[in-house]
Amino acid sequence: TSHGGNLIFTTLSIKEVLPLIRYNLKDMGGQIDFNQMKKILLDFGIDIEIKIPFPFLYVFGRSDGTLKFYGSSIYQNMINDAIYKSRTLFSKTTNNFKMCVEHDMNHTPYIRIDIQLRKGVKKSAFLAKEFQRKIESEIFSTSEDIKPKKAYLDKYYKKGISKVKLFSYNEYPHKS
Repeated sequence: TSHGGNLIFTTLSIKEVLPLIRYNLKDMGGQIDFNQMKKILLDFGIDIEIKIPFPFLYVFGRSDGTLKFYGSSIYQNMINDAIYKSRTLFSKTTNNFKMCVEHDMNHTPYIRIDIQLRKGVKKSAFLAKEFQRKIESEIFSTSEDIKPKKAYLDKYYKKGISKVKLFSYNEYPHKS
């Protein structure tokens, strides 16, 4: 079931020694009624024949802030660590940031990172690129499951796997 955007699961197997009751995986998502999904698919010209009309579940992220990117987990602490390791970058930010996976006009996914700058720090393309470089370096050096994909990602992501958007202190759009 979906409870406040979190998917809650219960295992129903006699083989389970200790079944999980209302277990929260921290996955965000929901469910779509069978008839509603059938209508959505028909709108796209897809007609499905399913005998048992179960609802459809969808997952779009994790409530603990972890992102999935090409099957790899990207954790908030990777971004924190990249910022903390650079005195220059750390001195320019409040360390408030928000990350998500978005898609460009070609439907190619990328990691978007919105960063709040300290009062008086000016935004610049150069500074955004520095944040991006340090963050991606941290991701590729600490995420064991993304390391094997680096050659592929380097080939198809000429400008990097992330896009950093800097916000002045007063214009940061996310609640802290």
